[in-house]
Amino acid sequence: MGQHGPTPFFSIVIPALNEEHYLPKLLLDLSNQTFRDFEVILVDAKSEDQTIHKAQQFKKELDPFTILASEKKNVSHQRNLGARKALANWLLFLDADNRLPNHFLQQIKYLAEVQRPDFLSTWFEPDSENIKDKAIAALRNIAIEMYKNTQRPLLSEAFVCVNTRAFSNLGGFDETIPFREGSDLLKRAYTHNMSFVFHRSPKFVYSYRRLRKQGILKSLRNTLLIEIAGLTNHKISQKMAKFLYPMEGGKYFEQSTGSEKVLAGLRSLPRGRKKNFL
Repeated sequence: MGQHGPTPFFSIVIPALNEEHYLPKLLLDLSNQTFRDFEVILVDAKSEDQTIHKAQQFKKELDPFTILASEKKNVSHQRNLGARKALANWLLFLDADNRLPNHFLQQIKYLAEVQRPDFLSTWFEPDSENIKDKAIAALRNIAIEMYKNTQRPLLSEAFVCVNTRAFSNLGGFDETIPFREGSDLLKRAYTHNMSFVFHRSPKFVYSYRRLRKQGILKSLRNTLLIEIAGLTNHKISQKMAKFLYPMEGGKYFEQSTGSEKVLAGLRSLPRGRKKNFL
């Protein structure tokens, strides 16, 4: 059981949807942390599986552990909802399928106290030993490094540590953005002269299950369309968003979705002055 003062050091917010297979692994990692001064806030978007039941099994071990119900299946809304209930001065957003080494929070606490940034994140490594997965992870980490001092910074929403006051001043995540909401938040932070540090350690483990589900080519194609849309200021409709980045949580990874179904939903980039996909 955690040891807590008047307020915890971290408020850990985890959005979830049908994550009965992955969430318990993350919660176990949190229960094994060497640093235990934190609260956990799980924000579930009406899961249809055993997500809540399995999470409740960690209530005693992770006390204080709050489980909130979200009426919307929207990770930004879920994160914002959890943040509004948070008690700590540091918010720590995690994906439900992340894995953490036992010393992870101890090192994040040290970095937060010593450097006192507004935003903090770290490099990640894939959940496999596949050389292609490792290469893609390395490229993503390097891209974040390269862009962190530009006007178009990148930020992975899988792990974000942010000062609660800074997050509140920015109004939280934009719930109308279907992709790259973390990068949008950081971009807005830069306009307020807020700071961001990106460390090579400690690394967290990022799940590549979406890559394995869709395949490398489809994942890269979808990512490319998203990036082009961002660079050209085109909006992506909700219908297209569901094709490019299905938001069914763990349920999506258990279903068989043929490539022809995904391809049927893709359209070429708009021409002329058209501003929306589909």
